[in-house]
Amino acid sequence: MHCVGGRIYVQLPNSSTPIDIRILENVSVTLDCGHLVTPSFERRNLNAVWKLRRRSFDGDLESNPLVFIPGTRNNGIEMFGNNGEFLRVANPTLASRIEPSNVGEFICEYNDHNIYKVDINIIGFSPVINRAGMLPSNSIRIGTNICIDPQSPVPVVRVVCAQIGSINPEPVSFYTFNNQPINHAYFFISQFSIETGLNNIIHVFPGLLLEYNMQGSLNCVLQNRFGNDSETTKILYSLPNVITVQRSDGTIVPPCPHSDNDLFVSCGDSAPGSAVAWYINGVLQSGNTGSRQRATVSGNYTCVISNVCGSVSNTTFIKDAPTIAPGTGIITNPGNTPVPAGTRTCVSRTGVGARVILVCNLSFNNESVSDVTFSWSTPGGGSQSGSIIAASSIGDYTCTASNQCGSSQATTEVVGRIELIKETGTGIDQIVNIGSRLCLNSGNPVTVNCNADFGTNVTRTWSRNNSVISGVTGSSYNAMLSDVGSTITCAVMNPCGMGSAATQVISQVPVTINGSISALNISDDGCNRPGITNTTADLCPFDGEIVVISCSSNEGYTISGPGGSSTDTPLVIWGFALSDSGIYICRSHNIDCGAAEDSILVSASGVPPLIRANPPGTPTLILPPKRRITGVNIGVNVCLLGHQFVSIDCWTQSGTWPITFTWTAASTGDRVIQYGMFLRVSANDTDVYTCSASNAFGTSTASSRVKGHLNVSLVGVSPQGNRCNQLRRRPHDVDYCAFVGDNLTLSCRVNDPQATTTIMYNRGGSVRGSDISISPVSSFAEGTYLCNATNDCGNSSDILNLRVYDPARIDRQQSLPTPGPNEVVIGAGRSEEPNNVTFGRSVKLFCPFTGIGQADATWLRVQPDGFTAEINTSLAVFSMNNTGNMSVLTISPFTEEFEGTYRCITTNIAGDDAGDVVLQTTIEVIPEWVTSPWSECNKICNGGYRTRNITCVSSVTNMTIDDRFCTAGTEPRTIEQCNIHLCPYQYVVDRWSPCSSTCMGGLRNRTVRCYNVMTQQFIDDSLCMDEGLTRPNTTHACGVGDCPPLYSWLVSHYGPCSVTCGRGTQSRTVTCHNVISELTAPDSFCSNRSKPPVTRECDTGSPCPNADCTGESFLCAAVPSSMCSVAAVRNACCISCNPTTG
Repeated sequence: MHCVGGRIYVQLPNSSTPIDIRILENVSVTLDCGHLVTPSFERRNLNAVWKLRRRSFDGDLESNPLVFIPGTRNNGIEMFGNNGEFLRVANPTLASRIEPSNVGEFICEYNDHNIYKVDINIIGFSPVINRAGMLPSNSIRIGTNICIDPQSPVPVVRVVCAQIGSINPEPVSFYTFNNQPINHAYFFISQFSIETGLNNIIHVFPGLLLEYNMQGSLNCVLQNRFGNDSETTKILYSLPNVITVQRSDGTIVPPCPHSDNDLFVSCGDSAPGSAVAWYINGVLQSGNTGSRQRATVSGNYTCVISNVCGSVSNTTFIKDAPTIAPGTGIITNPGNTPVPAGTRTCVSRTGVGARVILVCNLSFNNESVSDVTFSWSTPGGGSQSGSIIAASSIGDYTCTASNQCGSSQATTEVVGRIELIKETGTGIDQIVNIGSRLCLNSGNPVTVNCNADFGTNVTRTWSRNNSVISGVTGSSYNAMLSDVGSTITCAVMNPCGMGSAATQVISQVPVTINGSISALNISDDGCNRPGITNTTADLCPFDGEIVVISCSSNEGYTISGPGGSSTDTPLVIWGFALSDSGIYICRSHNIDCGAAEDSILVSASGVPPLIRANPPGTPTLILPPKRRITGVNIGVNVCLLGHQFVSIDCWTQSGTWPITFTWTAASTGDRVIQYGMFLRVSANDTDVYTCSASNAFGTSTASSRVKGHLNVSLVGVSPQGNRCNQLRRRPHDVDYCAFVGDNLTLSCRVNDPQATTTIMYNRGGSVRGSDISISPVSSFAEGTYLCNATNDCGNSSDILNLRVYDPARIDRQQSLPTPGPNEVVIGAGRSEEPNNVTFGRSVKLFCPFTGIGQADATWLRVQPDGFTAEINTSLAVFSMNNTGNMSVLTISPFTEEFEGTYRCITTNIAGDDAGDVVLQTTIEVIPEWVTSPWSECNKICNGGYRTRNITCVSSVTNMTIDDRFCTAGTEPRTIEQCNIHLCPYQYVVDRWSPCSSTCMGGLRNRTVRCYNVMTQQFIDDSLCMDEGLTRPNTTHACGVGDCPPLYSWLVSHYGPCSVTCGRGTQSRTVTCHNVISELTAPDSFCSNRSKPPVTRECDTGSPCPNADCTGESFLCAAVPSSMCSVAAVRNACCISCNPTTG
């Protein structure tokens, strides 16, 4: 229904669905729900209740209705009529921001809870944004775009969003930035008054937007319940001037093409509303308007970004990696011409050609290849930079050309020109270099070397008398006697040239020396004649005989010896004497290969020496302890004590003098330790000493042994060590301890390795030798052992007392006795699992133990905290018996009190052992079902039921056990019918009434009456109660949701501004009141709702004059008052920050 003027009478519909009435303001309305009142209603004295859910400023209906009281007026609304069935609404108006409305949903209720509704609404006008009116100074209108310069942003921009004229209802304003509610950290809203209606200023702070990278659309919306209007200002940055090269994942990379085609040029995230265009080498890429361009070729990539703020372009260059153009082949004589990298070339060790120029050329060198650096790796681990270098050493020179996009390499091999190592002169039976002569005199092979002092990658060819020697290509050749008279040539070649040299193989001329005695046949050397004792001589003349020494040779020669010398003629000794005896040498005069030699021994007649020594088997001489020194003849062995000395004499019984005497010792070999016929030795110098007597005709030797007295030590050796140190206490008079099972060796250590040793032990046995092995050790090995050592000097002995132990151990394998009646037998340490013992039985815990060394045992009980405690044998249930190597703990009778862990500990001097027994009780079960008595019947008539419990118990202990022990399917019944006869009375109920409230706290009712089944009549309730019947409920709670509060905040209009210039404050009253009685209440009654603000800032629009303040920037109008606490802001904005100054 719509109405434009006058007065309206409305009859509410016979329905809870509201009707809608749209009218202009100040049109009175009378609402009538009395036509619904019938005479039956009047008889029931029904009264109407009127409520109003007011329409708020934004058009929504309040949740808490206003209740009207008959005979009173509330904001021009009056309730009248006999039953309050009429409601007059005079001059309805819309709500403003601060005033309640008198339009909305009117509800008429009667106390029978019937509801009737009508909705009164005002026809109004939608707001329109002012797009052409006057503006405050230094501001722009909404819809004007803002361009922010990132380099120098202005402090603040004021954007005006104002409505045209004044309308009712007054619109509300909404502000969004990029479709989200604005953040007041970056925007500030204020109001001004230069036109009527809603006028707001949005203060934009570009610096903050830049700091947090925020740009986009600022939207202002004016709205009331009749419509809205909106306008947008775009806030954009001045376009960025940055361009990067990156992968698809955004990683910044060098501007180089990638084989995986994953390279992009990016000009950053384009601003909202901007357009992007890409150019590659000046050609527009029409298919791409995004912020990235895929880079697949080298060249210039240009990004052009345009928006309302202008346009900007930037260019980057995609580079190529350099590629070296390698040379080929070899340049043997480059001179000063650079040799390209990759080409082989030659260099000399010295002089011309000892230096070459190397250059690194690129295959192409245009603008796509830039920033190239060149580096060379040189022989020996060196390096040089630059594209051109000088090389003087042989080896590989590798050039690397690189830029940020990659690199390439090429290698030049510098080969040395060959310079052979040649020699002159002659080598005799020694290694020579090619070029020199070689004399083979010994007949053994000799090496000829053919080495190059400079030059690489060489090959060799060997030839004999210009014929190639097959199979020889190395740097040396072994010359043999078959090469004598030949010329051996070595030719060395490489890509840079060849060198060769030759060696002539020669040998020396042999000579032969002979001797003769004039008185004898020329073939008789005279050495077999009587009286001649020297059988090693080549010629044996007597004194006075004529001796001739001759030499045969193809060259000149010289003969020399004790009897004289002769050149190129035989040597004649006219009257031979003993002094002429000796070696005579013939030496040739060869110049190239050295002199050849031959010799003979010419000796006169004589007698070799013979030492007078004691014969073998002479008894060893043992000096008495009190005698310090004695003399003995060579051949006698001597035993000395530590303080004694002996002098050994070496006499000869025959021999031609002069005779030389030398002494040696067995420990020092052939080295002579003393000259002369006598040697003095102490007991510290035990050894075998030999005397040698020598003359021109032979040598005689004899020896004596000097020994010290025997020193014997019997020791034990075992990987487990001496166990005496591991015992709880070390035993007395025991030298060595071992455990059963150890590996032991008894070793008899003697200072004379030739002494005879025997080890004897106390059981009557003996072993010859220095060691006896006992492995493994058993108890039978215990006892006393004696080592006896014997040599020429006598005998000595040592004793070792061996004690054998076995650490105490629990015997976990020993058989246990058979348990008796009602008895359980368990062994200690045999299982970690609990042992179940039937309640009331006797338990015997056996702990058999072993060990050598008086072992004993005891029982402990392990507490729940892990500590142990002694068994309280004073309790009759415990008894302990230790007999021999067995300990028995008896627990009888066994009950739950004695469950737990029992530990047997056995101990002796060598160690201990422990074994646990875990005991827990178990009950012998004979299951059966047991029932409880039946319960009372739940009804006294009409058929009820009664129940009982069943339990599975053990008939032995009468204790409850798990149901699974009793046989399933044999359970007794647990429920049965009872009192199946009919009841004479019963309760009858009506339907529930409607809920008394639409919110929580309402009630529903019904009628409950007692009924006689036989007579079919309602009777007094007491008869049903006497039968024990339970009366059904007559009420129950209903309603959904919280009920509206009884108290709310009531606000007044804001008063005038507190100042006449600058900025001040406005205040208003805010009170708590009862929504029904509209009476004022304490603020605590409204504590469930936030209290509206009492004051707000106001701006008169007129600055205050100040003698110290000469003015301020227009930007200060946007500065919040909270920032005036900063001195710099307060001084710059002296007017805005001091509104009361005038």
